[in-house]
This record gives sequence, structure tokens and C-alpha cells, in this order.
Amino acid sequence: MAVVIKVAEWSAKGLRCPDHQVSFLKDGQNSYPVSLIQMPNGTGKTTTLELLRAALSGDALTGKGSAQEWDADKVQSFKKRNSQSGRGRFQVILICDTRRLTITMDFDFDDGIVRYSTTLPAGNREGFHPPRDVMKSFEANFVNFFVFDGELAAQLLDQEHTKAQDVIKDLFQLNLFPHLTDKIEGYWKEKTEQVGVTQQKGLTRRRNRVNNLRKLLKHRKKCKELTNTDYRQKKKELTRKEERFEEALAEREEVKDQLYQADIKLQKAQSRVDLSVKSVLDEMRNPHSLSSSFATRMITLKDSLDRAKLPESAAREFFEELADEAECVCGRPIDDDTIRSHIKGRAKQYMGSDDVSLLNQLKGDVANLVGTEIDSHEVGLKNKISALDKARKQEEISRTARDAIKNKAVADDPELEKVEQEINKLKDILQKFEGFLKRFEAPDDTSRKDEDTWGIQALERRLKDAEHQLAKATNTLELKTKGDLLAKIINKAHDKAKQEISVDLCKEANKRIKGLMPSNAIRIQKITQSLVLQGQEAGSVGETLSIGYAFLATLFNGTEHQLPFIVDSPANPIDLEVRSASRQKRLPISILLAIVIAAWC
Repeated sequence: MAVVIKVAEWSAKGLRCPDHQVSFLKDGQNSYPVSLIQMPNGTGKTTTLELLRAALSGDALTGKGSAQEWDADKVQSFKKRNSQSGRGRFQVILICDTRRLTITMDFDFDDGIVRYSTTLPAGNREGFHPPRDVMKSFEANFVNFFVFDGELAAQLLDQEHTKAQDVIKDLFQLNLFPHLTDKIEGYWKEKTEQVGVTQQKGLTRRRNRVNNLRKLLKHRKKCKELTNTDYRQKKKELTRKEERFEEALAEREEVKDQLYQADIKLQKAQSRVDLSVKSVLDEMRNPHSLSSSFATRMITLKDSLDRAKLPESAAREFFEELADEAECVCGRPIDDDTIRSHIKGRAKQYMGSDDVSLLNQLKGDVANLVGTEIDSHEVGLKNKISALDKARKQEEISRTARDAIKNKAVADDPELEKVEQEINKLKDILQKFEGFLKRFEAPDDTSRKDEDTWGIQALERRLKDAEHQLAKATNTLELKTKGDLLAKIINKAHDKAKQEISVDLCKEANKRIKGLMPSNAIRIQKITQSLVLQGQEAGSVGETLSIGYAFLATLFNGTEHQLPFIVDSPANPIDLEVRSASRQKRLPISILLAIVIAAWC
């Protein structure tokens, strides 16, 4: 039976956010469906959200809360400024159906640690101990999806993030599938270790190689993942800096018009290059354009077919059908099997209708494409290549002219010069990342030492071979084969479950989106690592928020328990122009912390 979890109240004391106590109960047991807390900038909105996440997440099996993993510097960063006290406290009170659950975080700033305590109707316990029937909802990764800031909605549609995929894995416990395959591998490993070393020469060496390859492969995959993450972050940073640089450059009145005209010339030159490249590539697909010798030989082939009078007007099928008739086309009766056999035998000397059609088409194409002026096609291709060279030179001239304007503006502005240096530095870093990432994709498997091999596929092949050799040496080859087959079935089940869940979620989320935006045709097409929209890469800020919330609402509507929904800055800037205008007029803008103390309905 689903458990309804509500936030009753929370309080903070001695922390960097103002001391406060907030209650969401309208009577002793029931909370308001929706609560909005307005907090001006700098009054602890982000701190409160971070404390809520920490208070509601941990490992119920070990009794450790997530904040117990913080280092001393992070713990001390929550200390109230100019406070002489070495203590702080954050407390959350939840109502799980009718049970009251209190989670307390006690900060010891002197020692740099956080201690948890949990209070249930049965009493108080040290540590993080939510009721067993709801403990899965309080895992750290999962809490972030019902206690989050408004940026999460945008990240759900961002290909650079895996938020949508992560929440599906956590919510539907798809991570259990990889755990099963790990168990299968562990069982086989246990069986191989039960075989005595003396039973097979070199057994220890084989075991060690399998273990080392597993560790090495895991390390390489982790390195690739971390490098990819760093690469994406640096790439986004580069894009932001380039956009700001171009905007700042365009705002300089003395170069604004010059830069605009230079950009137009460069774009036109680039368009001419693109058209020339397409024209050259299209022409190069014709062999008679590459060299006149090809054209000459094609015409020679056609003339040879004409001289040989090929293809014949009669095809093989004509004679095969004639052999089954009662009389020949000349009027003589075909009343002897010898005559029929002779006609069918002669039919083999003629081509079939498909061959006749092919040769006729070949001769027609050669005549139409090559024509009589054999050298003209090679000359035409050379002229197009020459035109491409001219277009590229003009593009370089236009780019040089634009760069000269930009460089002059940069030289006159130290701030622009500094940003340009940062951009160039980021480009160098990205280039190094790209080179490093290529090592993981390298198919080469010629390195003699495993430690010198970086290609992930190559290491996977080596591990598979090493496991096979170990299985033979320990007489567990049959067990290994069965285990691999079972793991393959589990992986397929994992992929199928993920695919079908994603399809169902898309359908349900699109129904909600239609209800939220009935006049808008924007819809979710599929879920990969993020949400992919139908026919477009992204929506407006308002559309992105609506889609993100509709997706999350669909997810939590199908959860085992009904959870509270806590959102920091739920609206975000819906209209960028309005936000810019507000800044220019210096209108006071405060940020909202929305706390929806209600289960999804």
C-alpha cells in the first residue's frame, strides 16, 4: 500500500541561513496542498535546499546520512558568519501516513562533523534510520529529483546531462540488472578460486591476469567517463565565453558596422564555398569526369557492344517458351522431344531478359552521359575545382578582413583581450581532451602489455579471452558459458525494460503536456540520456519548464509512495526580454522557494 509522505515543518539554528522555523500544517495532521515561501536574494534559499537534501538522504542500512560524507571544510562552511558558537542544527519533521518522523542534523563546527538522529513513534535513535517501508525514497540520488532547483527541468532536455535517464534508473530500480550480472560473475570467480593452485600450472598467473584486466578495464571506463564530463563542461564554458565575447564586440560602436559588414561578406563567401564543394563532389561521382581515359574506354565498350550486335533482339526466355509450343514460328510442327531439347539447348546461347535490359540501359547511359565530346567532362571538373579554389581564397580573404577588425578592437580593450586569451586556452584544453578520448576508442590491440592498452574494446576482448583460458584451466568452462548466456539474457531484459518504460512515460507525459499547453504541439519523442523533442532540438524557457514538470509529475505519479515536491526557483525567467528590461530599469526582483507539501495527484 502506498505511503503518503508530507513535510510538516523544518527549522534551522546556528547555520549560515537565518534562524527560522517553518510549519506547513493547517491542523495537527494535515498540511496545506501548496506552500510558497518568498526569500530575497542572499537570505539562505540555496542553503536551505542543500540542507533539506542532506536531511532527507542517506543509507538506511548503515545508518549514515549523506552529510556524514562531507569533509571538515564543507561542514564548517555552514557556520553562521561571525558566530562564536561551535554548534548548529537543522531538523525536518515528516508525516508518513499517520506516523511522525523527525530527522535531525547536529553540526559540530569545531570537529567538522555532522551527526544524525532519527525520531519515530518507537523512540529516538542515533543515525539515519527512516522506516523500512519508505527507506528507498530517501536514497541520495533519488532525493535530488523531488528536492531540486528549477534548473533540473532544463537539464532534463539537455543532451549534455543524463538526468532523465538517471531518474528512470533510480525510480524503477533498473540498476538491479547490472547487480545481477555482477553476482553471476562473482559466482564464477568464487568457483575458480576453489580450485587448488597445484591442479593446474600457471593457474595463479591466469587468475591474476583476469583480476588485473577487470580493474584496468574499470579504470579506463571511469577515466573516459570523467574525461567526457570535463570535456562537455569545458565545451559549454567555451560556448558561453564565445557568445559573450561576440556580444561585447558587437556593442563597440566604432567597429559595430564594420564587423556587421565583414560578417555578411564572410557568410556569403562560406555559402559559395559550400555550393562549390557540393558541385565538385557531385561531378566527381562520374568516372568519365575524373579522367578522359575513363570516358574513352566507356565509349569503346559501347561501340564494341554495337559491333557485336549485343544485346540480341531475342532473349533466352523466347526460345524456352517456344520449346513448349505445338509448332515453330516457321509453321513446322514441334512433335519430337529431340527438337524440343535442341531448342532449349540453343536457348542457353542467348541472354536472359534481365541481361538484355541491363546492356541496353548501359549503352544508353554511356551515350547520354559521355556524349561525343569526350574531353569536355574532365575539363568541366577542372573548372569546378578551380572555382572552388577561388571561393576558398575569397573566404580566407573575408575571414582575414573580419579578424583584422576584431583584433584591432581586442587590442584596444584589455578586457576583450583577456577573454580572447581564455577562449584560446579553452580551445587548447579541448583539443587535448579530444586527443585523450581517441585513445579509448582506438581499435589497435598490438600492445604486448595490458597496461599499455587504452582501447576499451581491445581490453574487453583481452578480458574475454583471459576468462576463457581461466575457465578451461579450472574446468569451469561450462559454468562460464552458462553464466555468460544468462548475463546476456539479463542485459537484453534490461534494455527491453528501459525501452518499454521510456515509451510508456513518453505517452503519459505527452498527455500531461497537452493538458498544460493545449494550443502547443510540442511533445516528447523519446527518452535517451535526456528528453528528446519531436521535430525540434529545444523549446522556449516556459516550454522547457512545462515539459520538465510534466515529465517529473508522470514519474512520481507511478511511484510506490506519494512524495512531497520541493522546488527552488520554480518559475525561472520565462521571458528573457522582460528579464533584461527589468535589469535595465533596476526593478526589484526576489526569488521564490516553492515548497509543494503534497503528493502528486
